[in-house]
Amino acid sequence: MQIGNLIGKIVDIGADFITIEQLQYDGMFIPTSVLIPELFQSSVQNALVGNIVQLIDVVLDDKRGCLLPKLLIIEPDYLVDVSAVAECMREYGSHPFYFLINRCTERVNSAPILLGNAANFFLDELVYSDDPLLVDANATIKKFFHLYPLDISICLDLKDRDKEIVFFDALKQHFNHLQSIVSAGFTEKGIDRKSAILEPSFICPSLGLQGRLDFFERRDNGASTVIELKSGKTPYGDYHHQAIGLNHQTQASLYQIMIQQALGISFAKLETYICYSRCGLEENPLRLAFPSMALIAEALNIRNHIALNDYKIAFDYLEAEHLFGQIRPEKMLKADFVDTILASQYIKPQVEKFSSLIDSATDIDKAYFFSHYQFLVREQWFGKCGIDDRKERSHSSLWRLSKDQKKMSGTLLDQLSLVEKQISKEYTIVVFNYDLSQDIVSDFREGDIVVLYPDKDTDSGATKHQVYKGSILSIGNGNLTLRLRNHHRESVLSGEGNYIVEHDFLDNNYAAQFRGLYKFLSTSSKRKSLILGLRKPETTQRPQLDLSNYSPTIQKLLQKVNHANELFLLVGPPGTGKTSLALRSIVQYSFEKSSENMIVAAYTNRAVDELCLALESIPNVEYVRLGSHVNCSKTFQKRLLSEQVKSCSNRNEVNTFLERQRIYVGTIAAFNANTEILSVKHFDRAIVDEASQILDPQLLSLFCSKNRQGKFTVDKFVLIGDYKQLPAVCLQGNTQFESDILLQNGIFSGQISFFERMLRMHMEDKDIVMQLESQGRMHPEIAYFANTKFYNSSLKAIPLTHQNVLLEWNGDSYEGVKQSIAKCRNFYFPIYFQEDAVREAERVVDIAKNVLELYQENSVEFVPEFSLGIITPFRNQVALIRKKINQLGNEKLNKVIVDTVERYQGSQRDIIIYAFGVYSKTQLQQVTDAVTVFGDLIVDRKLNVALTRARKQFFFVGSQYWCQQNSLYKELVEHLSKNGI
Repeated sequence: MQIGNLIGKIVDIGADFITIEQLQYDGMFIPTSVLIPELFQSSVQNALVGNIVQLIDVVLDDKRGCLLPKLLIIEPDYLVDVSAVAECMREYGSHPFYFLINRCTERVNSAPILLGNAANFFLDELVYSDDPLLVDANATIKKFFHLYPLDISICLDLKDRDKEIVFFDALKQHFNHLQSIVSAGFTEKGIDRKSAILEPSFICPSLGLQGRLDFFERRDNGASTVIELKSGKTPYGDYHHQAIGLNHQTQASLYQIMIQQALGISFAKLETYICYSRCGLEENPLRLAFPSMALIAEALNIRNHIALNDYKIAFDYLEAEHLFGQIRPEKMLKADFVDTILASQYIKPQVEKFSSLIDSATDIDKAYFFSHYQFLVREQWFGKCGIDDRKERSHSSLWRLSKDQKKMSGTLLDQLSLVEKQISKEYTIVVFNYDLSQDIVSDFREGDIVVLYPDKDTDSGATKHQVYKGSILSIGNGNLTLRLRNHHRESVLSGEGNYIVEHDFLDNNYAAQFRGLYKFLSTSSKRKSLILGLRKPETTQRPQLDLSNYSPTIQKLLQKVNHANELFLLVGPPGTGKTSLALRSIVQYSFEKSSENMIVAAYTNRAVDELCLALESIPNVEYVRLGSHVNCSKTFQKRLLSEQVKSCSNRNEVNTFLERQRIYVGTIAAFNANTEILSVKHFDRAIVDEASQILDPQLLSLFCSKNRQGKFTVDKFVLIGDYKQLPAVCLQGNTQFESDILLQNGIFSGQISFFERMLRMHMEDKDIVMQLESQGRMHPEIAYFANTKFYNSSLKAIPLTHQNVLLEWNGDSYEGVKQSIAKCRNFYFPIYFQEDAVREAERVVDIAKNVLELYQENSVEFVPEFSLGIITPFRNQVALIRKKINQLGNEKLNKVIVDTVERYQGSQRDIIIYAFGVYSKTQLQQVTDAVTVFGDLIVDRKLNVALTRARKQFFFVGSQYWCQQNSLYKELVEHLSKNGI
């Protein structure tokens, strides 16, 4: 009897059978014994009890009383890219270890990679053109140059003039071939380019795969075509122009079964071609790839091993070293290939070079590498699959949670009605309307990456359709604007029917960190000892600088930075001007008084906008911003690298521009993604803001990169942050490293930022550590509690005008709540024992309404973005407060940001209302989970951030009972009650 697909949990593993606990029932009894398909034996025997399995095309064998699946997928929620699986399939021996090698190895910018990018661009231009034969080769190649100016200009392969000529000749050849293929080859095969979609994305959790096709055409009769474009050579021995490389055949076969599972298109109605753009029409460039179930099973078995390796590493520290220790050529090559010339001259040296770097590392270097590798894998696992049975914040929520569950948690917007499309060759922007009530619980913000798909009123929509990937340009008041990745036709997204948006997950966030971690192993022992904190960073006492134009504090800072040779740590508590004053002064002095090159970086794009704002105040400043338009404020888009090199017509002009520029600005992720810059430039210093939110693996690429002259790309690092504010957000909770040698040397956890770790190690070294102490944000009465409790009373008001004047309101003119607001800098509004979160939300809204009335009655302009902010720890309380505000129908209050502490870090308002939101022991533990100890100080980092967002007034609303259950909040309530009036 045919059953279909089934999911279960392994409870026993035998030689030929596994026993599962069925996780999804359809009202009928099904045996729990599963016959292991022959081609999946190796991965199943590598599995563990407790692993989740997805059984595909299951048949019930009544005689043996067992299930017979055609395919068996282990940990299906852990989606692996089809291309990553395909690259593990080699003619000389397929193995999952190639995944580990590729994950750690940096992808070098080369002529073949550029040709691949060019071929994809040419295909886009030709397919989307009115007439492919009218597309001009030279004009298209020029457009490609302006799309990849950096990659093309600094590619080492193109430094040689003869190679450069060969490369540009190859570009024209690939264009001519693709022009013939699209105009004539497609017609011959019955392919309609006008109905095609380029680079559509699909997710297929039933197979544990995700992928992006190059070309997909679906016809009205149900038949479909997939084309995968390849710019490399055809396989060796391609005498009859029919051969397809094993990795390419694997990719095609996996896409075929993905399409079958996702869209229900049978193999009989799906033609898949590998298109070799090196080949002209006479060499049969469009080669039909027939689906092979044996090859699909072999590839999915490799995929299972990839998932299992990561699963074991994530939950067993020793597993990483064990697995990497097995990476040897003889384990990965077929027996009859081991002694071939191909193996001895190419494959073996590559694998041995990779392994030798790990094998030769010192004990502490290995411990550092494997501990952080485990940390990254575990973080990635939780991001994809969730923690235990909690899927809410994981990628798997797309298919594991119902639409209603996601709507309640604010992670899904549905019933999106398309109202506008803006389509150009550079971008696609789509605008939707939605029910305003969804704003109340929405967890979406500008800049979030999302997936978009048709709203078909089912719980599996994202897995049964093409998904569109993009980012949010704006959201609010019932309007959502998205910028979609890739170029699209005018026909994209029909105006008929509604759409759904959910959060996306990017593996790219981790890719650069894995590569940086591996790069650490190859760096010098001196730089390693600095990173590990095994020695004091070097300093040199240099002559005093002429700093008469700077304040005493900045003079002291610039002198110290000048004396530091390798590392300087600047602690910038709230309101001390760490970016607008300190960082700007460091950059300005170096820019005006030296010829130094500088990197200026931060963790978030919003923080980089603030860096740009600070730099713009430097007279005659020039700088380059890395990144894209979508993540950059319009004010600074003219500074983007892509904008500034538009006028360059050739590689020499781009290289001259890059050499002339001294200041490069961007997120840490942008620098990790643009390693070409790090290979051709030398930077005297890197200044990193928000450093307390940046973990070791995110910084390692900057610390360990060398340029083409073999010198470290960056000589000196100036890290700026506040280790007493919120740290980096991690999914895995408080976890400590298991390596004794790391613990003995003060390296305790992957969750502790590099900045904080260095501070803890070198806190007493005043040559490389300094804290800013003059703050211009908070009135002294507001600053008092955080200052005394968390900063040892070290912060002093500058004072600015608002720190030295009385409140603007005449308190004696009012009564009740409004009088408390008008008369008090700080005030505690209690929620009594019998009251609950609803009453707290109502009290918060009442305070907000009275604040607005005070502004209006005293003729003071109320600007929501600056005047008032509401902070509360939990998203459900955020939603409740938004709902209550929305019910007032006041346009200005609707624009007041109600958000969590994490979202408010880096912001400030004149007045802050902090709603405690705690009505259970669990909630109290969650609110106080960011408590840490620094010397004699016990610092609650969440509370510190909440307290220090306010400039003029701070109001605390919370349960009287639950505040008494925590010593710090008890003290806060006592302080506010005593000093509030």
